Amino acid sequence: MIFLIILAGIVLLTILISPVLRRRFHTHGRILALHSLQPKFLDFGAVSAKTLNHVIDGCRNRGLRIGTIEEAILREDTVAITFDDGYDDILQMLPLLSKHRITITVFVPTAFIGKTNSWDNFFLNNKRRHLSEEQIKQLAAAGVEFGSHSHWHSDLSRLHDDAIEEELRKSKNILESLTGREVKYVAYPYGRGDNRVSAIARRLGYQAGIWSSPRVADVFNVGRTPLNRFDTQLTINAKLHPGILSGAEYLKSLIISRFSHLTPLIAHFSSPSVSR
Repeated sequence: MIFLIILAGIVLLTILISPVLRRRFHTHGRILALHSLQPKFLDFGAVSAKTLNHVIDGCRNRGLRIGTIEEAILREDTVAITFDDGYDDILQMLPLLSKHRITITVFVPTAFIGKTNSWDNFFLNNKRRHLSEEQIKQLAAAGVEFGSHSHWHSDLSRLHDDAIEEELRKSKNILESLTGREVKYVAYPYGRGDNRVSAIARRLGYQAGIWSSPRVADVFNVGRTPLNRFDTQLTINAKLHPGILSGAEYLKSLIISRFSHLTPLIAHFSSPSVSR
């Protein structure tokens, strides 16, 4: 009985706050943040291919198109699908990209190209391999856009200015050399950035800094809505189209992004790092 009362209270609170918070969603487009298509133990940021199909179907059912980050920023009828970390399971997207004629953006930490990850290995259970140079070229040829996720997947907000510049310049140069295209965006590792990071990114020629939550800090930085393994068709629809549950999804996205700030600490105790 007590459990039912608590559950009813949560539902009521969600309904009450949702109309207020849903106005805070990014109003100049919808940018979705994903990490992997291979869910593993304690990895709540990965989604299944089925969930991704729900996203594509949800867009089509609501007259939304799937395009680039630039298009999603400028057009309210466009959704951008982005992947952080550049894991090689993204190759599963190739048939979908061809079938639906859509594009995605992949943010790569360039020091880990062709290597296994070292920050989401919760107690060595979640090892994934990053895209190799050849795989990056293959995806770029298929129309995939690439962006920087720094070089060493560092928490940029904790570095001094010269180190931030090296991280962002090196990753930009490597990706532009591999793809033959301009790298316009940087997604801040762990969703952590600050005014110093933004200023340096702008000076290096980036067009925008990309957050891991819907919060938009200023005209340079752009918010995203994360997808996770708990998402269903109902919650995906709430993220794609303003409605009674959209505010609750906004709040959930902010909470999840805050938990991602703990990832460096967890990784420190659970997995070895790639030596520099």
